[in-house]
Amino acid sequence: MPKHALDRDPQTADFHPGEIRTPSVAVIVPVFDAARTIAATLQSLSAQTFRNFEAVVVDDGSTDETLAIVTDLAIRDSRIRVIAQPNAGVAAARNAALRATRAPLVAALDADDLWHPTFLEKLAAALHDGGPTTTLAYAGSRVIDMQGRLLRNAPAHDRVGWAFQQLLLQNIVGNGSAMMFRREYALRAAGYDSRLQLEHGTQGCEDWLLALRLASMGRIAPVPEYLVGYRSVPGSMSENTLRLRRSRVHALEYLRAGTGCGDLKAFHWALGTAHAKCFLHELLARQLRPALSSLAMALRLDPRGTLALLFGPSRLHWLWENYVASAVEGPRRPFMEYDPQDGFVTFRSRRDVRAQRWDAARTGPIDRTQDETPRELSMKREPPTA
Repeated sequence: MPKHALDRDPQTADFHPGEIRTPSVAVIVPVFDAARTIAATLQSLSAQTFRNFEAVVVDDGSTDETLAIVTDLAIRDSRIRVIAQPNAGVAAARNAALRATRAPLVAALDADDLWHPTFLEKLAAALHDGGPTTTLAYAGSRVIDMQGRLLRNAPAHDRVGWAFQQLLLQNIVGNGSAMMFRREYALRAAGYDSRLQLEHGTQGCEDWLLALRLASMGRIAPVPEYLVGYRSVPGSMSENTLRLRRSRVHALEYLRAGTGCGDLKAFHWALGTAHAKCFLHELLARQLRPALSSLAMALRLDPRGTLALLFGPSRLHWLWENYVASAVEGPRRPFMEYDPQDGFVTFRSRRDVRAQRWDAARTGPIDRTQDETPRELSMKREPPTA
């Protein structure tokens, strides 16, 4: 195999430094008040072994030194270009970058995350080897602190092929910085859904919703290595857990109204779990009325799964997966010092296995005309222009 699988493509073969050509991969980077982390993030991008990319950094109305930092870095690396816009949210920033590129493959990198130097190389190879019906490739993540030191391994997954139902039950991609996708399919899916922010103020699950829509149209391909440093930043969007849980509920409702959700039982499991987790965090926040409403909805959709999540072995499994099996022994070291293949262990619940069987029975994209789910919510939106 050549160093880069895409070298087999005439567009990327026999490239010489200084030659002008269309990049094979676009990296879209939304930034907002990320002065503490954006330099390290873009340095990890510049260090990629896969060289034929362009990076579109969209400053989403930052009020700190972010814009000055990214502008300075763009001067040093001609592959980076900067777009500044008024604050509109992470989905709008990503869509602005998606419109600004013509590269066939796209990867999103959040402003506080890091990539292992082989991230672009390995995910581009996975998409290339999977063929044109593979819409999405993803890699594993490790959680890091503000200094870039490893805290723990995120839950690892290696689902391959048709995996819509599995992704519906669990976000096996993990986060927005862990995937690469084909731009043409992302445009068909209308890009990142900004309604989560505009209508509900609960941005956070735009990347998972896009991954679901991509998985409904084609196959997915895993790279079973920890190639993403997912930074735990106090006060960040991912740290606002309750808002993230509510974002998941709204994302599932949008999915049902638009793409469809395949098997109705799997959708009820997913939505019931989302409401049950909202209940837990609303209870912790002492929001009693919303908590009771979420609990009632969870019990109506999936009574057995809700009780198991709250009181049964599912809760113990979650604790084991996230905090025991994922723990890293020894003193904390920088993310880049770890072998990305070390400690890559996958997990599957009984429901994951059942969803895998449902996906294995698929022979093509999700057909919404055969979806059993009610369609009382009929929402349409304008996709990003090609």
